[in-house]
Amino acid sequence: MKDKSYRFYGILAMGVWILFLVVLLGIDFISNDFHLRVIVDDGIDFFVSILFFIAWMAIWYGIGSHYRKVYLVRKEAFKKMYPDVDEETARKCVLRECLHFML
Repeated sequence: MKDKSYRFYGILAMGVWILFLVVLLGIDFISNDFHLRVIVDDGIDFFVSILFFIAWMAIWYGIGSHYRKVYLVRKEAFKKMYPDVDEETARKCVLRECLHFML
């Protein structure tokens, strides 16, 4: 696979996940009094919380990069099966198929 855009989509998925968490924390901090101990429970060390956050970042990076690879492989297969179809139509068909696969 020559296209390395799956790295970008992995980072994009990870960034969306981080943004989602920041928005949730912001809503919580606005609706309640701002307490940093909300993030860290009494029984959980701060180090464990950071490791959990990093693990979820890695998981979302993997999800984004994996589904981009799936999309690229299916797009190449679609181009081989239907060489007369233009690029935009191929992109739409493969994207629809990949979204159907994911859901």
